[in-house]
Amino acid sequence: MLINAIIVNVSTIILSLFLIQYMNTVPFEISLFKNIKNKKFFFRRHGVYLIITSLIIMNILGWALNYNIESKEYILLSLVFMGLISLSFIDIRHFAVPQSMNMGTLFIAMYYLSLKNSFFIAFVDVATVIGALIIIVYSLEAIRDKFLMGEGDLIAMGSMFAILQDYKLLMVAVFVSSVVVAITLLSYALKCLIENKKEDIQKFKVPFIPYLTVGTLITIFYGNIILEYWVKFQ
Repeated sequence: MLINAIIVNVSTIILSLFLIQYMNTVPFEISLFKNIKNKKFFFRRHGVYLIITSLIIMNILGWALNYNIESKEYILLSLVFMGLISLSFIDIRHFAVPQSMNMGTLFIAMYYLSLKNSFFIAFVDVATVIGALIIIVYSLEAIRDKFLMGEGDLIAMGSMFAILQDYKLLMVAVFVSSVVVAITLLSYALKCLIENKKEDIQKFKVPFIPYLTVGTLITIFYGNIILEYWVKFQ
């Protein structure tokens, strides 16, 4: 297991460096990004954060799955999370993500889902989930006349479903993500109140993909337990 763990960590660092270089050199759909003067997605500081975060999450997954690097499921799951982590850092920096990377992550996630069925069934399931989310979100936006989340977030949620492979677990992951967002907002609001900067509270923006990624990771390990408590309290 030790040798496999070393291989996972070295591979994670190499893949992280490749992703950083790729995102800094390959032109993305810049038209999706507004008010961006610098086309670079990562600078040195962001790259270090990405590598550290990737190592932590890959080792959590590796520990849970016994660093089974010969398993196709483990490899695909790791690649999906590497994609989500990269998208998270881009979302934090720009509050938007490139479609090509998001769709690439979704494709790998669908391939992961197809290991239990055919790729066609996986595609239909993911398309159904994303379609339902689009209808729900856009309907709520029309009713409230307020922006809730972008298409990049909805595609990322499609990847989440493909990983979790269950509609109920997807709901749990979204719920957990929302709780983490609420804690973040309350902490920031408290900080602004203490520093007497109330006007900054309304200016605070939330990048959703990082929270969705955290919610997915927590749900992988504790989703069924949360579901059991959910059923008990209903």
